[in-house]
Amino acid sequence: MLTLQVNNVITLDPEKLPGFLLQKIKKDLTLPNPDYQQAVKYGFSTYGKDPVLKLFQVKDSGISLPRGYGPNLLKLLRMHGIRYRMDDQRLTLPPVNFNSRIKLRKYQEPAVERLVRQRQGGVSAPCGSGKTMILLEAMNRIGQPALWICHTYELFIQTRDRAVEAFGMDPDEIGSIANCKVTLGSRLNPEGLYHDHNLVFATDEGKPINPRTFTKHFSNILEKAGLSGTRLHDLRHLHATIALENGADLKTVSANLGHSNISITGDTYAHVTEKMKDSIAEKVGGALAACIKK
Repeated sequence: MLTLQVNNVITLDPEKLPGFLLQKIKKDLTLPNPDYQQAVKYGFSTYGKDPVLKLFQVKDSGISLPRGYGPNLLKLLRMHGIRYRMDDQRLTLPPVNFNSRIKLRKYQEPAVERLVRQRQGGVSAPCGSGKTMILLEAMNRIGQPALWICHTYELFIQTRDRAVEAFGMDPDEIGSIANCKVTLGSRLNPEGLYHDHNLVFATDEGKPINPRTFTKHFSNILEKAGLSGTRLHDLRHLHATIALENGADLKTVSANLGHSNISITGDTYAHVTEKMKDSIAEKVGGALAACIKK
């Protein structure tokens, strides 16, 4: 009989499977590598990037499969008449009472019930359907300490705020793992994958954008705006010019531009400062004329 050892993965002895079935499983869990495909698409180097991702691992203890593949695996075993037993080694911690105040909508209840029953998987639903509340309520009913991983920092903040509202938590009960800082909470620990490196242009995780990728998107935006040929550096000059023409002092503009000396800013934008002198002269003249009339 085949033993399926279940913890964070499913491990089994490949020797107890027919060869064709083992190959079927490996094929199901071999997927195209998005990073490799993107590199090929944009003409980047594919060095160090595998064309495919293998979601299984072959070890001395057997072959390990993602737990999410479990329903497919059981279906295959039953289809081919292979007897099996489950060795459930999933970690169970002391229960946590989240004291949920969530009132689900009718269409949300079936999703929560299935998540609680299967203890794995995810929810695919349209924007505004309440995915956060569905998952929070499932977490409440499962009653185990939770690690909540968010793709962006904004979602991380949203999840934290919703948890405070839904569970009546104190802020110190919710930890955070974000921006290279770790603070563990007693009941919930959201993890934000976004790491702030103080970049102007960054990916959803806070990493630098490939310059060629940025240039491509920037060029498309300029073309749609009828500004083809404009360089990114030109926007720096535009910012400084508009700031000066609208009354910003030269010292502040120089600091924003990162110039080592205010004279560099003055020399670079002399045409703007000359216009400012004329404007100031006109204002002073107008003020003097008003005083004379009085």
